[in-house]
Amino acid sequence: MQTKSLRTKSYLHFFVFVVILAMAIILLAPSYKRRSDKKRELAEINKAIAGLKSKRRNLQEEIDNLETSPSAVERVAREKFGFSAPGEKIYHFDKQPKL
Repeated sequence: MQTKSLRTKSYLHFFVFVVILAMAIILLAPSYKRRSDKKRELAEINKAIAGLKSKRRNLQEEIDNLETSPSAVERVAREKFGFSAPGEKIYHFDKQPKL
């Protein structure tokens, strides 16, 4: 009789354990998904930040170069604004020849 009582208690303890474990999984699953989503979002933001820092570094180098190098200023004036030196002829070519 005692073994039946012990066996019943063992099954009851096991059942309670399984129910608690199932509840814990059900309650923690959304938190885990939310955490993994935030982790992925953080990785994307860090990647974007790294790209922007690189772009900022390149722009700062260009600014420093334009502030210190007359040839850099001349290059920008020629390329972006079409300036030329006195007496210099500029020829413009079509990118695609017309057939």
